[in-house]
Amino acid sequence: MISHEFRTPLNVMAIAISTLENNEDLTKNNKIKRSIARIKNASDRILATIDNMMTIYQIKTDFFIPNWQSLNLNEFCQDLISRIDITNIYGINFYPLEGESLITSDPRLLGCILEQLLTNALKYSQSEVFMQVIKHHTKVEIMVSDRGIGIPAGEVSHIFEPFFRGSNVAGIHGSGLGLSLVQKCVEVCQGTIDVVSNQAGGTTFRIFLPITPQM
Repeated sequence: MISHEFRTPLNVMAIAISTLENNEDLTKNNKIKRSIARIKNASDRILATIDNMMTIYQIKTDFFIPNWQSLNLNEFCQDLISRIDITNIYGINFYPLEGESLITSDPRLLGCILEQLLTNALKYSQSEVFMQVIKHHTKVEIMVSDRGIGIPAGEVSHIFEPFFRGSNVAGIHGSGLGLSLVQKCVEVCQGTIDVVSNQAGGTTFRIFLPITPQM
């Protein structure tokens, strides 16, 4: 119900924005065109925040059941990266798993985990990002690394708290929900996540997921 109350006016805004974008007389003016783009970006961020909050809420309920599916992890990652890459000027260097890459996981949750980490890395580093998949017996490890601003040492233990944002990210848009959502999704996928970061050399997140989770 709460989600619906927010989505209805935002959907009206989206229709209005689309109408403005398709008005050639307006978009001939670069200043107006940039203003329309800023409004659209703000609306998209609000919708993304609502989606993240609803996903966290759903995961916390006792009724949430993962949609386990057999996935080719290499293909899954490459498809996700191709969709992210077309919207960014910075590249993602992907080092796939050697050999067999089939795992069982929830594609929605796994996609949420990787998309959040990759888009965060691109946003806070403003440079190329690295992603690698490694197999460890009954688990796979997925690493996402950047060479960005890093996380202040005293704040690393707080980054998975809802709405927490680092003291060094002022001026960079964000809700503080992304990493909290990532952690919840990893837990539901029966995995773990850790982070190593310093303000001189960027940040690396490591996700460990079972190849075959308990069902």
